[in-house]
Amino acid sequence: QQVLAYENGVGDVADPLGGSYFVEDMTNRLEAEAEEYIRTIDNMGGSLGRIVTGEGRDEISSPVGIVDASSEVIDEGGIRLYLRILAFISLSLAILNLLPLLPLDGGHITFSLIEGVRGRAVGREVYERVSAIGIALVLILFFVGLSNDIGGRSD
Repeated sequence: QQVLAYENGVGDVADPLGGSYFVEDMTNRLEAEAEEYIRTIDNMGGSLGRIVTGEGRDEISSPVGIVDASSEVIDEGGIRLYLRILAFISLSLAILNLLPLLPLDGGHITFSLIEGVRGRAVGREVYERVSAIGIALVLILFFVGLSNDIGGRSD
């Protein structure tokens, strides 16, 4: 078998540097995409700050606005831009889900950390009150987005 492999050149590499351009190009594109997503995450943090201060009310959308915007994108920009918008929406929802509001995953993580530091569980009454406040805040956020999408934005 070794003789056959040697005679047929099975282990030989024709051009050891032949694929390096492909790898370098792929690495550069991945780096550019990663930088873009990091800037997007940074901008989302600023948007959350503006929402808290009341300046970013017009930046909130509900599922109605998301469907409307994504259908416009697919009509105007094609499938590639549409997939980028879907990735952006997924990233936005992931970050929103990590907010420390109790009905969201971030709230459960926060409570787990608090319980770990304290060494005992948080009282049921506290848990229920914080849950009610968190649900109210999420509903307010949803209804603000819905009013923006249905009633129009206050430009």
